[in-house]
Amino acid sequence: MNVTLFPPTSTNLVVGSSHCGKTFFIQHIVKNFDLFYQTRAHVDYESRKEEEEFGTIENDELNLVRVYVIHCNSKTPQWPAQGIIQPNMKLIQLDIDEYDMNLVAPNSIVVFDDVSALHESIKQTVNVGAHHIPLLSVFVVSQNIVANVHYELVKLCHRIIFCCNSRGSIDAAKLVIQRLISDKETRKQLTTILGFCESEQTKFLLEINNLATYPTPFYGFSHLEHIKSNDTSFPFCLAYPILPPAPEKKNSVALHQQSGMEQPYQTLALLQNKKSLPPNTLVVLPLESLDLRKKETETTKCTPENAWDSVTSIMNEDIDMAFKPAKWRDCKMLARSILTNPSLCLSRDGKFMWLKHQYPPHKVNVLNFIKDVTRPVAPNESNRHWRRYKPIVAVLLAKGTPVYLIRNRLVSKK
Repeated sequence: MNVTLFPPTSTNLVVGSSHCGKTFFIQHIVKNFDLFYQTRAHVDYESRKEEEEFGTIENDELNLVRVYVIHCNSKTPQWPAQGIIQPNMKLIQLDIDEYDMNLVAPNSIVVFDDVSALHESIKQTVNVGAHHIPLLSVFVVSQNIVANVHYELVKLCHRIIFCCNSRGSIDAAKLVIQRLISDKETRKQLTTILGFCESEQTKFLLEINNLATYPTPFYGFSHLEHIKSNDTSFPFCLAYPILPPAPEKKNSVALHQQSGMEQPYQTLALLQNKKSLPPNTLVVLPLESLDLRKKETETTKCTPENAWDSVTSIMNEDIDMAFKPAKWRDCKMLARSILTNPSLCLSRDGKFMWLKHQYPPHKVNVLNFIKDVTRPVAPNESNRHWRRYKPIVAVLLAKGTPVYLIRNRLVSKK
């Protein structure tokens, strides 16, 4: 399934207290434009009469994306063009009194920054301009929507983006869910998602009014700040489907179920030392990152250095996924002793080890070994189960592995 994070003509209300990252988040979306906007609104340029200020749009300007930043507070700083605006973009900054919706070019992004009073031009742009110009997106940035006139925008905008690191934003989200969602099960699911996003201190994009031309199968998205162009780490965001996901097909996809992730997606830091994700959560990956990883896998030569890096990376990720954070230090110290011990051999995937001069080799699962020898023995446990570990523990201790790491007394006894 392919996912369009910001479909054309979408209107977005961004809610959060002062200095919680609202404007920075929108700048992040603009900076990574190609990942957030896959399609554009259809415009009949031949029949459209352009205003004199813009003149006739030439062929080389058809792909130009104009970003209008409308400052509703005279004290808000100007957006820096460097590092945010891409070569195919043009930044236009105006005060709210200078703004005229009729002069906005089609396929533009309009941002109303730091809205304190609901100006009529804002309502006109959200309610009329987004669809009829048409625009790519409208963002209305507000500190609060509870008990003020901004609540009117809740029923006009397609989506609300809550900054879940803000107490006021959490209260606003609870109010919206309570007032606008009538189904009890949906409210329960959204409350679970909101609680998870609050614990993660991330942004939660709630789909509140569905776009007719781009109906969505999701309650919303979170962790959008992790979607970055040319990111060498792990670009991703989370999607929360309205219905349980269909069985995965074998064709190319951009969605992966959290419960079925495989390498290299086990490096997802979100799953380390975190609560379990809400039910049916899906991981959204940029297609370009999948293509880049595939190309890297195809072109990387199998050198000893690459093989070593692969084994150490796999062992490190396996420990992170299998053990609680309190045990990471001891488990990784033991793993380092295994990796550097010349008397031990490891499989290419780092899953099994055996004694170097043992024939036939008795392979031992590395993760099971670390788990078993770093825990105390339970009462009445038999010595027979640990007999195969004793030779490996002996060569580790002989090469200086700290004794306190081996907490299982049955494998350290001679």
